[in-house]
Amino acid sequence: AKSLIRVLTPIAKHYICKKARWVTGEAMEIRGGNGYIEDWPNSRLLRDSHLGSIWEGSSNVIALDVLRCMLQYGAHQVITESMLGKLAALEATDAAPGAQQLTEVWHEVLTRGDAILAGSTEDAQAMIGHYTNTLAQLIMATLLLEQAIHESANGYRKLLVANSYLDSIVNGRTCTLPVALEWLDELVDGGFVPREAALKVFK
Repeated sequence: AKSLIRVLTPIAKHYICKKARWVTGEAMEIRGGNGYIEDWPNSRLLRDSHLGSIWEGSSNVIALDVLRCMLQYGAHQVITESMLGKLAALEATDAAPGAQQLTEVWHEVLTRGDAILAGSTEDAQAMIGHYTNTLAQLIMATLLLEQAIHESANGYRKLLVANSYLDSIVNGRTCTLPVALEWLDELVDGGFVPREAALKVFK
């Protein structure tokens, strides 16, 4: 647990601080001119979103901390082992299709991490930012699946969210999936989504 917390902290800082700029930028765009002028809070939120990468350390410095963890105790191996354990527990559930797909990707990412460490220091430093983003996305996808099954007694809304997110990062679909759009009201408002809809993503 100590090793996981040590590396998950910079991974979260790196990903969330960068994503905050995108989210606040999109929020400003949605409001158009009102989002830009100082009468509304969006311009302040956009400015403040940059504070994370300044206050917590620049993105490159945070990514280098992830690399340091990998060099010191094989942090990418620790993360992979932990996530594969969670996925193995999901293989007998409705999350099985996503769990199987994620399991394959985790093995590929583990190999990539080993290759980064086997290369030159300069190459490792250049690649670690992108690798850190990949780790963050796969960790979130794994935890989303786990949480979705934990709450499946109340419906499969979260499993549809988890499967849609997984499909977007693994299969490269950058637009919202047709299945998710069919159930958009339920996804947004927290309504009931049936099991068949959540599993339809992988059909």
